[in-house]
Amino acid sequence: MDEKTHTVYSDKLGLRMLYLNQLEHASKEESEQEVYKWAKLISAKDWKVLTEMAENNEYMKATVEEMEKINSDESLRYLYLKKEMALSDETTIRNYYTGKGREEGIAEGIEEGQRLMLRLLKSMMKDGMGQAEFDRLETDTAFRNEMLEKYKE
Repeated sequence: MDEKTHTVYSDKLGLRMLYLNQLEHASKEESEQEVYKWAKLISAKDWKVLTEMAENNEYMKATVEEMEKINSDESLRYLYLKKEMALSDETTIRNYYTGKGREEGIAEGIEEGQRLMLRLLKSMMKDGMGQAEFDRLETDTAFRNEMLEKYKE
């Protein structure tokens, strides 16, 4: 998620940094944790290691089976990549139009605010108020709110 705009980029991916080349330096306690086992699975260099690891864990077994299926069937690999690209494109398009909508909303809000201030100034001028009151609108929030409430249409 973007921390400034609170936009979720994708709910399909969580990113954590794992230094897979540091796995051999893990302590006994660390090597017993689930994240270590998954890191070993990800960094496995051959299918034999993958299948051995998958024997003891049904989720890893399902993962290895899916990996084998995707790797063995070119059409499945193509469909998988096509689906991932479509999801990525969809996220990009959604983020683009969300940003565009925000920009348009901000522009409309500014325009509406300007119209409101012009109406307020005209009404205040009709009531004989002058530059001192106009200057106060800029600096005195309570006065500005009072005037906005008083001259609301």
